Amino acid sequence: MEICIGPSTAMMVIAVLGALLCSVSVPGVSAQNPAGSVFIDCGSTASYVDPVTNMRWESDAPKYITQGVNALVPSAKATYPDLSELTTVRYFPDSLPYKNCYSLPVTPNNAYLIRATFFYGYYDNATTLPSFQMAIDGTIVANVTIENATAFVYHEFGVLSRPNASVIFLCLSRDSSNSVPFISAISLSSPLPANFYWPNDANFLKERKYFRTKYRLNFGGDRLVRFPDDSFDRYWFPEGVNSTFVNISTTPLQSLSNVSVINDGALWSYPPPAVLETALTTTNSMRISFPDTISEGYLGLYFAELDPTANNYSRQFEIKIPQALESQVMNPYNLAGGLDTVYVLIFYDLLEVNYVEMMIDPYSNTSGSSGPLVNALEFCELMQNEVALLTNDQDALSIEEIKSAYMDQLAEWTGDPCVPYPHPWVTCGIVDATVTNPSILAV
Repeated sequence: MEICIGPSTAMMVIAVLGALLCSVSVPGVSAQNPAGSVFIDCGSTASYVDPVTNMRWESDAPKYITQGVNALVPSAKATYPDLSELTTVRYFPDSLPYKNCYSLPVTPNNAYLIRATFFYGYYDNATTLPSFQMAIDGTIVANVTIENATAFVYHEFGVLSRPNASVIFLCLSRDSSNSVPFISAISLSSPLPANFYWPNDANFLKERKYFRTKYRLNFGGDRLVRFPDDSFDRYWFPEGVNSTFVNISTTPLQSLSNVSVINDGALWSYPPPAVLETALTTTNSMRISFPDTISEGYLGLYFAELDPTANNYSRQFEIKIPQALESQVMNPYNLAGGLDTVYVLIFYDLLEVNYVEMMIDPYSNTSGSSGPLVNALEFCELMQNEVALLTNDQDALSIEEIKSAYMDQLAEWTGDPCVPYPHPWVTCGIVDATVTNPSILAV
């Protein structure tokens, strides 16, 4: 789902937002997408406004892509009735070109979230589940593997648009399985505010790294939170009392909710009110465990006291995270004076983290006081490979001129001419695309 990596093994920032009892209007309810955002329903033959989310979805061809074939996914409506964008796909049956690229409009030197969503649903009645590669500009960022035909998967990345760039390419390519690539939907956020995830995040992205969203959890929630609750259309997945992420010692988990609206601030990746108004709690210790070990990145924990009977002394607990320099004592009520106050606990530059422990502090709490509470969590993993450089401008411009002259024959050759795979009719000089811009030797 970056940014400034601290000099130590683990850097921690705590942000406390003041009492926020005022109500807010929810962005997007008038079906007006945020400025600069793009929501593409791949394979749809017409643009439309989704009655569930009030998002305006655009059809993908010919505005964003010219190749590929539309297909309906009959099972999508019954499986995901609230996700209209999954009812169609665009697939790419031809083995040539080597890559099939969407051109997404951006402004230079801005950070964006790009999410590609895939719902297979046996749209082609094949017996083998597909796998293929996904690239952003010239960098392969994901292996898209469909393991369950009736579940959607997505890959989301934080990227920085290049200087003087007007588009970012999102490309699909075949892998060794030779499966047919397909895609259901693409979301391009509006430009992210400065320091949205890490302080000086743009500086870090300029060091040519992407970040990948690993987890974004809505504890205590019972629905997927997205647009219009979240104006960036981030997915916040519900985790209730049966959450597989949360382990407790002896007492059952409980869910808390609050009918008042917590104001939506704008600090780093501050979550929307709908996420902050639910929480999981227990009267004993709690451990949040990840199914895999997550590497260097950003871990955000969000806390808001939702118990109307809470006071200065009713809840205090300690948070321990592997690789962190020190534990943190949390009291979601009295750190800033009352209910409906949001606390943001941020860790970055963490290595090999696989759990977070939260337990009652035996030195500060009185007997019988409330135990740990958590409202939301997100983790964005820093991708270790450097972003590939694109073909040098003069050579790329020459290729565009050739394509314009032979549009009937060459219109389907989209994306960068040399990376991640060169057009078969172009000979590129590539030594190391992470070090030197590729050049074109012959066409």
